[in-house]
Amino acid sequence: MEEAGLTTLVFIPGMLSDERIWRPVADRLPGDRRIVDLDGLDSIPAMAERALAASAGPLVLLGHSMGARVAQVAALQAPERVGGLVLANCGALPAEPEERRRRLADLVLARKDMRSFAAHWVPPLVADGGCAEIVGMVAAIPAERLDREVRAMLSRPDTFARLHRIVCPTLLLAGEADTATPLVAVQKMAREMPSAGLRSLRGGGHFLPLERAETVAELIGVWLETLDAPHTLTD
Repeated sequence: MEEAGLTTLVFIPGMLSDERIWRPVADRLPGDRRIVDLDGLDSIPAMAERALAASAGPLVLLGHSMGARVAQVAALQAPERVGGLVLANCGALPAEPEERRRRLADLVLARKDMRSFAAHWVPPLVADGGCAEIVGMVAAIPAERLDREVRAMLSRPDTFARLHRIVCPTLLLAGEADTATPLVAVQKMAREMPSAGLRSLRGGGHFLPLERAETVAELIGVWLETLDAPHTLTD
């Protein structure tokens, strides 16, 4: 039962991910924890509304990749409710033509066979550890869901130009071997955000919450202790 006034940790999965992407981290953290299901939605603003609806009280939003873009939009939509952000493996710029071409090509492959697509798509994004687990998670996502997520990503808003308006404490997590969201892109975000800190993980790829669950949970746990909002265990 949720206690009024207590902060809820809301975990937001990224593209082609479900609750498995955050579960190993969430289970290591204290507090009221919710992992949002974004299935059925095809726009980042709609996903942000769902994340904000995960709890009626104050929130800390923790997003991975696409989910971190959702968290940024949610913080801009309801700054009075978001007491902090954790943004893992994420950017902030809108889609460019090359990304559009690549994502549409991925969609063609995924519609043919998700398991073959997952085996092709995941390994270049994972630096070390957890590759088989991540391939299994991606392969279990229906192609119809990927179609919606591609639409959401290609129509995503440009949050980079508004990062200076996100003033809540923010922890940025980057993988130094992440080829999808290079460290330099996250460093640029950190410079735009008034209350952001950046931690980069040597050898980490694009799926840090699964690749480095223990380290990510430890970093988040230490960061949470710096926030004023109380957290209590309410599983």
